[in-house]
Amino acid sequence: MPSPLAEDHLELEGQRLELLSLGAGESEAATAVWIPSTRTLIAGDVACQQVHPYLANTDAV
Repeated sequence: MPSPLAEDHLELEGQRLELLSLGAGESEAATAVWIPSTRTLIAGDVACQQVHPYLANTDAV
């Protein structure tokens, strides 16, 4: 059974992955991953070509 992480980062193959809580989005909570060593942000669909996805008026389907 999954459980919440105790810290705000993970270590993967010697690299630090920082987990950034972005609050509510398409789901109750969104998370991005920042990899400082390569200056990489994995944001999923929270970021899309310099446009913030506005979903408040969309259908639930």
